[in-house]
Amino acid sequence: MFRAPPPIELLAPIERAPLGEEKRPSDTARPRPARASEIQEVYVRGQHVEPSRTVSLSRAEVREIPGTFGDPFRAIEMMPGVTPVVSGLPFFFVRGAPPGNVGYFLDGVRVPLLFHVGAGPSVVHPAIIDHVDLYPGGYPARFGRFAGGIVSGEMTAPRPQTHGEFNLRAFDAGAWAETPFAGGRGTVSLGGR
Repeated sequence: MFRAPPPIELLAPIERAPLGEEKRPSDTARPRPARASEIQEVYVRGQHVEPSRTVSLSRAEVREIPGTFGDPFRAIEMMPGVTPVVSGLPFFFVRGAPPGNVGYFLDGVRVPLLFHVGAGPSVVHPAIIDHVDLYPGGYPARFGRFAGGIVSGEMTAPRPQTHGEFNLRAFDAGAWAETPFAGGRGTVSLGGR
C-alpha cells in the first residue's frame, strides 16, 4: 500500500528580489524559536570505545583460555589477524607486521621487552593486569608510531587489604603480593616471575 509523505510546513514563503536589487531578510523569514513543549533532551550513557579496538580481555577471561598459562599478553594470540612467529612462542605478527613493529604498553608506558627469552611468560605478573586491549590497526595517536598493532595492558586498582598469589610450573614460577600502608593512604606491590 502506497502512502503519500506528510506535507512539508514552511515557516515563511521564499521571496526573491529582482535582479540588481538587494533584499533584506524580513522577520517572517527567520525560523521561529521552539516552544518549551517541543524541546526534548536526550541522554546517552556508556563508555566510548575506540573504533579500531578489536577486543578487551579481562583478567578473569584470560585465566579460562587454554594455552595462555594465565598470561593476559599471551591471550592475544587467539585474536583474528594475530599469528605467532612459531607456534608456542609469544612473538606475534599482527595483520602482517613483524613482531618488532608491534607496540606493547602497560598503563600507557611502552614496554620494550615484554617476554622472557624463548617460550617464557611475560615479565609482568598476571595478577596486576586488569585487562588487555588489542588495536590491530588505526590505534589512538597516544601510542606513537608502529607499523603493526598495539597491545595495551591496564593495571588493576590497589586493594585495601593484604593479598597475594603465586604459581609454580615445570618451566616457570612467579609470585606477587600487595599490602596497604599508612592507614590505607598508600599501597606496596611486589612481584616477580
